[in-house]
Amino acid sequence: MKPERCFAVCLADIDELADSLDTATADKFADFEKLSDETIQVHGKDALRYEYTFTSELDVTVREQIVIILAGDKVFHIAAWADDADFEQIRTDLGEIVDSFSF
Repeated sequence: MKPERCFAVCLADIDELADSLDTATADKFADFEKLSDETIQVHGKDALRYEYTFTSELDVTVREQIVIILAGDKVFHIAAWADDADFEQIRTDLGEIVDSFSF
């Protein structure tokens, strides 16, 4: 089985995906803080919206939001990040990008 197919099959449950991200992401970033995770629908497909902050190597607090959409044997990963203080300026754009997906 190809790795991308295994990812979709192995992480077909959104709750399991959120739990996996909690563990994997916290280990990769300094000062990791999960802000939210939410199960959403993107044009009828299950998706996870996951938002967190961390401190970069340049000592900047970064906020990132990722949306992972499970669509059959495909997984779409959309991410946006910015300085924590500036993130609200890109939130609407990210929402429009996610809403533009159709399957």
